[in-house]
Formats: sequence, C-alpha cells, structure tokens
Amino acid sequence: MTDTGLRIKADQVVMCCGNLQSKEYSTLEAHAGFHATPYPIGRLARSARSKASVAILGARLSAIDVALGLAGRGFEGQMTMYSRSGYFPSVRGTQGRYTPSIMTLDRLRQYFERHGSIRLPVVVDWMMQELAVAGSPVVDVDQLPPAAPVDVVAFFEDEIAAAASPRPWQAVLYATNSVIDYLWQILHDDDRVTFMSRYAAAWMSYRVSIPVENASRLVDLAKQGRLSFRKGAASVAPAPGGGFSITTTADANSGSVEHFDMVVGAFGTPRDAVQLDSRLIQSLLKTGSAQAHRHGGLVVDPGTSALIDSFGSTSEHISVLGELTSGVHFFTSVLEINARHAARLAKRIFAQTTRVESSTPISLPLPVPLSLPLGSYGENRPAPLQ
Repeated sequence: MTDTGLRIKADQVVMCCGNLQSKEYSTLEAHAGFHATPYPIGRLARSARSKASVAILGARLSAIDVALGLAGRGFEGQMTMYSRSGYFPSVRGTQGRYTPSIMTLDRLRQYFERHGSIRLPVVVDWMMQELAVAGSPVVDVDQLPPAAPVDVVAFFEDEIAAAASPRPWQAVLYATNSVIDYLWQILHDDDRVTFMSRYAAAWMSYRVSIPVENASRLVDLAKQGRLSFRKGAASVAPAPGGGFSITTTADANSGSVEHFDMVVGAFGTPRDAVQLDSRLIQSLLKTGSAQAHRHGGLVVDPGTSALIDSFGSTSEHISVLGELTSGVHFFTSVLEINARHAARLAKRIFAQTTRVESSTPISLPLPVPLSLPLGSYGENRPAPLQ
C-alpha cells in the first residue's frame, strides 16, 4: 500500500530503489540550507545564493557533480569538498577496452570448484599478472593500498598529465566488470572484511574515474580560490543564527570549525541498510521480511536476486536489484553490471510467468465499462472501455 492508500496487487515485485539517502543527517533536513541529496543540480543551484559558502559532503562523482554544476550555473561562492577517506577519483586515460586473459569467469569458477573460496593474495597475484599482460607497470604489493593524496590539487594535476596517454591499469580495472560480482561472492569472508576496511576506499578512487575535462575544471576552481578540499570525518551541526558548523578530524585542519551557509550531502547511498532513510527498507527489516547484509544492502540470493528474509527463507515474489545488493555483488553502481543482473532477473520472471500461464486455464471476461471516481486522473483520465 502506498502513502496515498493505493493498493497494488502483483505476482512479482522488483525493488530497484536507486540511490537512497542516509539517516545520518536526517535531523538536519528541517534546517534551511541543508540538502540531503544534490539532485537535481538545477534546483540545488537555484536555492544557493550567488556568494554563499557551500560544504559538499563527499568526494566522488556526486560531489564533483555539485561543484561543477554550481560553478557552471553562475555560482560565485566558496565551495569546500569533504572526503572521509581522503581519496579522490583518478582521471580517465586514452586507453581502449581490454579483454582479461587471467582474471576470467571460467578460471574463477574452476578455482572455486577446487578450493571452495578464493583468498585475497591470490586475487592480487592474478591482478598483477593481468596488469603485466596489459602492458601496465606492476605495482609493488607492499605499497597497497596507495596513500591518499596530501595535496589534492597536485594530485589532480598529476592525474591530468598522466591521462594524456593510455593507462592500461584502468582498462584492466574496468574489465573486472565481467567478473567482479562472482569474484566477490567466492572471496573468503575474512578477506571481504579486510578489503572493505583497508582497501575499498582506495579501490573505488582508482576504479571510478572522471574525464580530464572535469579534473581540469576542479583544478581551475581551486586555483581561483573557489574550491578547497578537506580530508577526514566531518561533524555537522546547525549554527546559532543560521547556517552550519562543520568540525573536521584526521586532517591538517583537524579540530577546526568552519561555518557554511549551505551543506549538500553527496556521500551516496550508505552500504549499511540500517542507515538507509527509507520507510520501505526499515519496515522490511523490522518485520523480518528482509535482513541487512553485513557488507551492505540486503541479503539476496546471488544467482536469482530473490530477497532472503531474517529466517533464511528465499522469497518467491520479491527480488532486489542495484545498490541494495551491494553486500552480495559488491560493485553495484555500474550500468553494465546492473543490466546483466536485470536481464537475468527478467528472464527468470518471464519463465515463471510462462509456466504459470501454460498450466493455469484462463477465462477472459467480456469487456466492461471502467468507472473511475471523478478527479482521480483529472481531465486526463482514460475514457471507459467500450
């Protein structure tokens, strides 16, 4: 049932909820100038005074959308971008596509059949071999993960220079789209914990890149004094008299308090389902119809995308796609991966529907007039069936 009292009966429900907001800053939403989501950017830009100070919480694609979107719409104020991890996106090179020869689905399946799981050192070794085949300099494993940049502007300048040529390592990382969900599922759980706590932030910064044009615009804004960067946790609170105070930690400005007229949440969807600001998700968790996955999102069957409840039972009627499956599939923000999961799910639902229809006699009634209450659809309501 919807908030408007509309009841919809369906044999199959597919939850494709997209990017959901976090409850972390829900108490701030009532304060003028706080935006829990940056989208649509046009509306955000219209709400910002031209000389206002803006804090952007996040440093990935959504945060960059905010900085460039505001600047491109005539905003002249000061923007500050906060990165919890200290990492910022790499810049996309000129390389083409790459077809893996080491990290292949067949090889992963064979390894899983023999060993029951795969350990992180094996994955790293295979990736090093793949990088060598692709023509990329092999990384010193002892230097992983690479440190977050100290000077963010210098980091982007170095990235822009490197992006003028092919970057084979990027092609190798992009090519993992074909196997990364399966790789994550067979990775030993101890190594999943290690990866999420130690490597995930760095991996995302190198895997999710930005065009050189966007990086150049960020550098220009920084050199004009219109954009600055902060690293570490940021604590946000309403300021007396309006606006917001932000305290940073683990940064050169650690412990300092800065004041902003506007704050924009651009951290993206939180992995922890309990932290999602969604009545639907919280209701499913509360009733036991769903359970939170320890590595993010909800627990689903990896092969069918069917929702699994708190008792371990697999639903025959509810399936989940996208960000809500991040714990099971890990990397769920790429169209290629989501399209693959969606196609597989569509085939399964179609097959189930076909079986039901072929085994169940159906009696179709004669058409009858459809009566709708006045005002349900305004003047655009459909005419009665004839």
